[in-house]
Amino acid sequence: MKVDVTPSVLIVGGGIAGLTAALDLAKIGTTVS
Repeated sequence: MKVDVTPSVLIVGGGIAGLTAALDLAKIGTTVS
């Protein structure tokens, strides 16, 4: 059985760490909110 999963994340915080995490996750194809 194959299940298609679309990973998504919510980044809380807009500091350097939050922005870096959002960019890195977006680069690998994760939906970032």
